[in-house]
Amino acid sequence: MKLWRYALLLAALAPTMAHADLLPGQWHAQFYQEGPNGVPGFTGGVCVQADGTWYMTTAYASVGHWSMTGPYLHIHGGNTNFNGTGELMQVHPKLLAGRWQAWTDDHTLDAYFTSRWRYVSKNCDPAAPEDPNAPLNP
Repeated sequence: MKLWRYALLLAALAPTMAHADLLPGQWHAQFYQEGPNGVPGFTGGVCVQADGTWYMTTAYASVGHWSMTGPYLHIHGGNTNFNGTGELMQVHPKLLAGRWQAWTDDHTLDAYFTSRWRYVSKNCDPAAPEDPNAPLNP
């Protein structure tokens, strides 16, 4: 009887034990515009830092914050041109997948993306420089 209770407790705790903490470092992010064509929207580098912050390393000079809730990464931020937020599920310690939304304050952009992130290295590339001529579509 006691063995059955321990098995039930282990089964209840398994989902919380299955995910690992998010690995800080360099990630390669791919964004695909949602819609009938699934057009690639953006591919680039993201540095996720252990202090709960992140920054883009390849374009758009975006910065922001992140947190983990179970296997879900909640991330938000932006730059002078657009804002972004997403929820990605940790499929594997080195793979995230989920959705991302980007928008501008003046509503000239309101785009939804499916996103996949792959872990590259514990060492981050430098932050991308600010580009005032960057297009509004991340």
